[in-house]
Amino acid sequence: MIQFVIWLLLSFSCWSLNPSMIETQKAVAKATHELSLMLERQPSKKLHRYETRIETRAKSGIALEWLVRQQGETRCYWAVPDEYCLAGVGIAEMFHGKKNLPRRIFRRASRLPQGAYFIGGQRFDFESEKRSKEWEAFNDYCMILPRIVLEQTKNGELLLACHTRAQDIVETKQLLEKSALSYLKEINCSTNEQIIVKETVPSRLEWKLIVKHFLLSPQVDKVVPARRRQFQSAKIDPWRVLTALEAQPGTCEHCYRFGLQLQDNNATFFGASPELLCAIENDNQLRCDVLAGTRPRKRNLYEDEALGAELLDSAKDALENDIVTHFVRRRLKHLAHNITISHVHIIKLATVQHLRRQVIAYLRPKVRIRTVINALHPTPATLGSPKLQATTFLRKHEPFDRGWFAGPFGILGRKRGTKKSSAIFAVAIRSALISSKHIFAYAGAGLVAGSDPNHEADEVDAKLKPIHHALIQQAVSSSEKEGGLDHTTITTLSSEEE
Repeated sequence: MIQFVIWLLLSFSCWSLNPSMIETQKAVAKATHELSLMLERQPSKKLHRYETRIETRAKSGIALEWLVRQQGETRCYWAVPDEYCLAGVGIAEMFHGKKNLPRRIFRRASRLPQGAYFIGGQRFDFESEKRSKEWEAFNDYCMILPRIVLEQTKNGELLLACHTRAQDIVETKQLLEKSALSYLKEINCSTNEQIIVKETVPSRLEWKLIVKHFLLSPQVDKVVPARRRQFQSAKIDPWRVLTALEAQPGTCEHCYRFGLQLQDNNATFFGASPELLCAIENDNQLRCDVLAGTRPRKRNLYEDEALGAELLDSAKDALENDIVTHFVRRRLKHLAHNITISHVHIIKLATVQHLRRQVIAYLRPKVRIRTVINALHPTPATLGSPKLQATTFLRKHEPFDRGWFAGPFGILGRKRGTKKSSAIFAVAIRSALISSKHIFAYAGAGLVAGSDPNHEADEVDAKLKPIHHALIQQAVSSSEKEGGLDHTTITTLSSEEE
């Protein structure tokens, strides 16, 4: 089958109106064929990772475009700003269930082959009694090791890999063939559907009441309520929306992009978050972000810089950021040493600008990744402070189920060249949930003493704009992205789990 696909590409490439796309399709088909041959030559009873590296100068977005076309399968996506992205199809292994990520996932991740990662996340508040139907399929946590992964680096290099055992080789080969054929199909992605804002919960009036309740609650120093905006449209492809989101200038420059769609449920959770919860790599080095304090962006450069200067001088926003900074320092005190926290600086996104501090530390011996995640999540940047009082406040006053919004989402596995587990988890803010029945987008704002309800509501609106614009762009008209390869070379690699 794969040989036929390659012959088809070679025979009809001259017919293509997009030569660079056909070159990309050729390379992916050849890589798929290489993987298929490797499966036959090197069967393994243990979970094995097979890789085919394609040295290319491919344009950005190829991995996500490939993922868009893999319809009818479980799909997942993870992208680190200015580094790489992983697009996964199918399930080699999956962990899902109630409460937070259990120890067995972390033990399993430590034995994966190098380069293999689980992709997924967990609910923001797994102890909350608020449970809505749209989140049921995701459970409290879900981590997937994809059957097939297409990885793309910032330099445009592509790597196609699969994870399988001897007893699953037939199924894996079938999925490889299907993925190659799916990438050839032309997708009619122009829906001409109108995007309508159905409602925003809480409403402006309800939001003002929440702020009033907070200002009358002296036991809570900070709280971060969210708003959920519901859109109405007959048909929306969430992966096309994520593609449109990535294409927006400035929107994803500093953001971790993510997505998860389970095969037996058409709901998809995705987003682009500027906030890093934790990254543990390189001999126990820990990195995390303190992101709190916001102003909108302006098209006029002078006005935009003035708002940035105002943000840096704001006592209210400095208090927001300091609360999170003190929390992180306190939580890491007994888990890490050589804790370094940068000076506060501004990062600019498409519609908002934030105060950010970056934290670098080194974990003490025997400190587990799971311990770090549980210690940091949720930070006051998405919950508030003190933790117990802020949690009680949100459970009482926030009128919807957050689900996975603002929960940890990321990867867990084995980085190449390392013996220990590694993990990168973002805070899943600026996110959305799309199913056949619902389109929900989520964003929040931090409240401290002196917060103005109208300003905070405007801040949430600004944070929701990128997803809103991406929905409109995907609904009105989407065109095939171009991809190109030059000087294509294929090499093969494989690694065994330890």
